[in-house]
Amino acid sequence: MTQEPENVPDWIKAEIVDKVDQQLRNGEKTQCDLEAANAVEVGGPDFWTRLTTQLKINTDALPLLGEQLAGSTTVTGGAEYCCHVEVNRHSVNPPPELSQLNLFYQPGAQFIRGNYQSQELPNIVLRSRNDNVVAYRNDEGPFTAEELADYIIRLMVEHVRVKRP
Repeated sequence: MTQEPENVPDWIKAEIVDKVDQQLRNGEKTQCDLEAANAVEVGGPDFWTRLTTQLKINTDALPLLGEQLAGSTTVTGGAEYCCHVEVNRHSVNPPPELSQLNLFYQPGAQFIRGNYQSQELPNIVLRSRNDNVVAYRNDEGPFTAEELADYIIRLMVEHVRVKRP
């Protein structure tokens, strides 16, 4: 016993239309997610290059702040890229302080892993936003590569900075 379309109650027709619309939206969302993932895969290496370049600019400029601050950024390649960042304060009194960060990025990945002072950090998540790759750290962001580098170095400087009364 099949019902002809004209014999179908309006509320059932509406639910059928809603289900079809939802399936279309889910398909569009999946397509958007796929496009965003592809954008991060393609744009991630450029984000990494800009991030590590800005980290080096920051660490090279630390002596300008005085306070016996210095820093270095070393980048290595391979199947997984690595960036080692050090920020330190050279002093006798108070004693010297050292802050170390290692970042790891595998080209095409949706995240950057990190270790700070030998402790694993939450991943820095890469996302596509307005045709650009941006990063989120915990609930903070979005950051451009340059903003993220500046943010990271500022946190490291605060860790080693002399606390003034």
